[in-house]
Amino acid sequence: MRLSVIIPVYNAGRYIGACLQSLYRQGLEEEDFEVIVVDDGSRDDSLIQVGRLSAFHSNIQIMTQKNQGVSAARNNGMKKAKGTYIYFMDADDYLMDATLGQLLAVAEAEQLEVVRGELVEVDQEGRFLRDSLRFEQRKAYARQLMNGFTFYENIFQGAFYCWLLLLKRDFLEQSLVVFNEQLAFLEDEDFITRLIVFARKAMYVPVVFYAYRQHSASAVATMNLKKLQDILLVLKSLKACAEQEKWEIHFRKKVRTEMSEVFYILLVCLISPAFYPDRKIFLEQLRALKIRPLVLTGNWKKRERLCLFNLGGKRAVRLLYFIRCMINKLLHSR
Repeated sequence: MRLSVIIPVYNAGRYIGACLQSLYRQGLEEEDFEVIVVDDGSRDDSLIQVGRLSAFHSNIQIMTQKNQGVSAARNNGMKKAKGTYIYFMDADDYLMDATLGQLLAVAEAEQLEVVRGELVEVDQEGRFLRDSLRFEQRKAYARQLMNGFTFYENIFQGAFYCWLLLLKRDFLEQSLVVFNEQLAFLEDEDFITRLIVFARKAMYVPVVFYAYRQHSASAVATMNLKKLQDILLVLKSLKACAEQEKWEIHFRKKVRTEMSEVFYILLVCLISPAFYPDRKIFLEQLRALKIRPLVLTGNWKKRERLCLFNLGGKRAVRLLYFIRCMINKLLHSR
């Protein structure tokens, strides 16, 4: 079997039909791939939708688990996979027609361990979002054979999504890398960073194949304390990778840059009114992690805030919170 597609599902009844149907427009024969749907305790009609489609497609397998999270769902799916290549997909997204087959053909022809394609962002109705195609920098490396260190440094550019990757199954199994089941946020970045160091044959193919459905809620609005704890776990994992002296120095530098990007998500939350009361818990854990000094990255606002944290730690968080409150007060007084 050429390919195993693993799809975790949790209350995705609105989208799972379109997701699955897109797999059958990829120019692949049904006997060449299997679809492993892992239901994570859905309370809507997700399983009914999958069941209806499985009556027409014999290569759909349904697994169930009791709300263990997306990481456990992917790991459980991997245990069942029989394909030469493994592909992870999210249940609320879909594939562009006749694209996954292109990536698979390149992977097979070159005997690649890792292949990365490209995404387009769509709204909840599947309409393309303007300016969602941003991959000019990566094009310079298109179809070049790279090891994992060079691939990480030049290709991801902050877009750590496992559903952009085709992974050779024996490479995955030999690496012994699985998803951290403690994580429900940033689990892809943690998984990819730990895995990519073992790759010897990786390639970027600039085929726009994945339609990534954007939802309207802002990042801070969807955050919770569990996600903040996940950020700390990912920072710890990234720090361990950055400190591995046996790995290439340019890779370790890039990991430190990604640490700054991940930390910035936490910083933005800690200076928001919703999470400021809990700041002491997280700042103590950050101090124990010893992540300073952080690499200054991003736009001027991000660099300024990261610089303040490097200089002042928890005092910087208090200052940024005070500044934010003053700005909000001025805006609302107009």
